[in-house]
Amino acid sequence: SNNNEPPPIKFAPDGTSFTGPPAGIAHTATATIGTPVDVGIWLTDVVPDTNVRENPRRRRPAMSLRWSTLRGPGQVEFDESVQDFEDASPQTTMTTVTIDVAGEYWLRAEALDSTGEGGSGFQCCWTSAIVKVDVTP
Repeated sequence: SNNNEPPPIKFAPDGTSFTGPPAGIAHTATATIGTPVDVGIWLTDVVPDTNVRENPRRRRPAMSLRWSTLRGPGQVEFDESVQDFEDASPQTTMTTVTIDVAGEYWLRAEALDSTGEGGSGFQCCWTSAIVKVDVTP
């Protein structure tokens, strides 16, 4: 009703754009135990929600990117598990991931617009994408 849309994310500048809840594996990567691997994301906000910014006590970043581990046999270390952006213009960001045990891992990238986590009570506006990382010894 407010013309807001989930922020699209891509894993390559000319790659497939993902929005909303995850629909399968969005990106795959390979890594070696203990060796950092970079995961790049291209992020933007289609229709920034300016209404949230009117109350300075509720001021939030224009966009945020959060990383978490969904599954895997070991520990995952993100160099920046949360990144905030002050404007909704297209952003290119890199997250370095280090994993300590061989196996298959599913990582979740969640992009939020200025409405914040869960859209401040609405089902908009966030995007989640699953990154599968195969880690070898």
